[in-house]
Amino acid sequence: MQATITESGTAGDLLAGRSRVPQHVRSTDSTAVDLFVRRTLRSLTTDAALRAAWAEEVVGHFLDPGLEFPDQWSYYDLAWRGITISVRHAVGARANFPIERKSVAFDTELARTRRAPPYTVENPEGWLGHPALPPQYWCNVYVFAWLAEMDSNDTVIDFDAWKFVALSRGQMYRHFHATQNSVSVSVLKEFGFVSGDQLADRIVACHTLVDPTTPPLDRRTQEEIREALANGDYSATRVRVS
Repeated sequence: MQATITESGTAGDLLAGRSRVPQHVRSTDSTAVDLFVRRTLRSLTTDAALRAAWAEEVVGHFLDPGLEFPDQWSYYDLAWRGITISVRHAVGARANFPIERKSVAFDTELARTRRAPPYTVENPEGWLGHPALPPQYWCNVYVFAWLAEMDSNDTVIDFDAWKFVALSRGQMYRHFHATQNSVSVSVLKEFGFVSGDQLADRIVACHTLVDPTTPPLDRRTQEEIREALANGDYSATRVRVS
């Protein structure tokens, strides 16, 4: 099923929606927006960051075509049925996917509820964790979106060309070392790649696994740790998070 650019619902519409183009812009300058999207799509084979954004669109398409995306600074790429999802993509038979853990994560919704301005990395009100704490996985589920071949843009925008592995946070802890920054597609094949129409079931299945891992620290615990660190008490950094 290949995404195309038409007037009725398209790959272009998806990217335009992702960037949250205001309605008055879409209605009055639709030609300019469409031309911009067309030019942007030509870079999918060469621009890894753009391709990563498209991979998120592909995952969102299979979960819910009308799914709203979080703001760009959020630590998760998608939130679906209360499940926070991180999407990692890679291309080719020898592909490697990033899996590094992070000590901190930014939550734009938290920043907004705390009446703090979002998109400001200097602003601490939306941050979770602390740089002195051990790195961890923050999302409930990690989806690895794989494109076996990338002959042209047509291949990239073909939804059916993408295959997926979904792992829970607990599975990430169990199978990958704390200092491991990437995992090869050959290793992920052991979990079984599935097509997009099976992705939702896989996400639900792995999310419902009973994992013995410690969840991310709650807000109160993080504030207590920050206060302890400010007072020179570094024993707080020995909290186990993995």
